[in-house]
Amino acid sequence: MNIIFDFDGTIAKSTQYHRVGWEQAIKELGLKKELSQLLPYEENLKERFDSYRRIKKGFLDDDVDYGIASVYFGLTDKELLARKIMDLKESLTIASILKEDISQTLKTLGFNFIEAVNSLKSKNNSISIVSSSRETIVSSYLHKCGLLDLFDYIWGEESLTDETGTLHDKPHSYFKAVLTKTNYPMNVYIGDNDSIDKEFAEACGGKFMYVDKDTDFLDLIKNIKQ
Repeated sequence: MNIIFDFDGTIAKSTQYHRVGWEQAIKELGLKKELSQLLPYEENLKERFDSYRRIKKGFLDDDVDYGIASVYFGLTDKELLARKIMDLKESLTIASILKEDISQTLKTLGFNFIEAVNSLKSKNNSISIVSSSRETIVSSYLHKCGLLDLFDYIWGEESLTDETGTLHDKPHSYFKAVLTKTNYPMNVYIGDNDSIDKEFAEACGGKFMYVDKDTDFLDLIKNIKQ
């Protein structure tokens, strides 16, 4: 059985790392606005704060901000600038994860998550991650927690992007086509958004299981029929 997890808000309470990455990116670029002005709160993006659409609008629609970013990166194309801003935020997010004391990082893991994953693996289940966050961020977090080797694959933004560079974010069914090329069909998808994640699971032919900040993962996996 292939059990796939969402990352942000499911495996990890990762908002703090994304926020640090964005705040440091704003400081590095020399922008004078607050994060809440550049990337206003949107419920479905509460953990990551980002999308190319939002970055182009928040960072680049203002002539002053666009000019600052353009000079910093030596670019004028808004699409390329948005990607460069994302790359900068990515590197700063990873740095914030890796420099944190491990005892603090482990506190951001879901309750009994490590025990639950080890239990699932002991029963020969495949354990994977599909997230809209970048694979490098997810992998860095798991590496820091000593969990990276437990996962059969980690597919993030990079794998949800097609050959034309278009990102097919959840709940788009694009990932179902990716899955058909592997030996890992989605049996169960575990996520924290009972709208988008549920629709994504259904689009990929999997069963959806909902978690929140108080979920005990050992209790949750008891409901997975082997």
